[in-house]
Amino acid sequence: ARASVVRIESRRRGEPGVDVGSGVVIDGDGHIVTNAHGVLGTDSLRIFMPDGVEQQAILIGHDAPFTDVAVLQVAPGAAPPLDAGDSDAVRLGETVVAVGNPLSEFAGSVSAGVISGTGRSRTFDGVRYTDLLQTAAALNNGNSGGALVNLAGQFIGMPTAVLRETASGLPVEGIGFAIPANRVMTVARAIIV
Repeated sequence: ARASVVRIESRRRGEPGVDVGSGVVIDGDGHIVTNAHGVLGTDSLRIFMPDGVEQQAILIGHDAPFTDVAVLQVAPGAAPPLDAGDSDAVRLGETVVAVGNPLSEFAGSVSAGVISGTGRSRTFDGVRYTDLLQTAAALNNGNSGGALVNLAGQFIGMPTAVLRETASGLPVEGIGFAIPANRVMTVARAIIV
């Protein structure tokens, strides 16, 4: 799965520094899915393949604010596509692995955990999700838009958010959320067509 997960560096208009996120190559035409919140309102999108090769990307489209899914495109054949699994078949307690680029410096990092819940409801940035996968796999800044894979190496979710504290400010650990791959792929195919 690591060979299909890319690092995305973006610069936002009027802001210093670079934001880093992750993306997943989904076909041989160079289409990459990622979280819309990481690529909208940016001046540039640079993609770093797992082998270190850099490419410019174009934003093909997005579904914000409905699912936080965006599709980018780079040159065809830059990286192998990641096979999509059936996220509806995910079960509680199933072992999963998160692949991404946390904290801007740990490219291609993997972390393991379990599926802690399915069909979770949560509001992020004013958008209500009702079908999120909850995972205990460690997710950090930069994992957004990457891959949550099953032990067959299939894409079953896109990490998108983490709870860091309760409403009263108490620290929270091990509660991350991913958009199910079935939804991600449905949205992506609609954007690409």
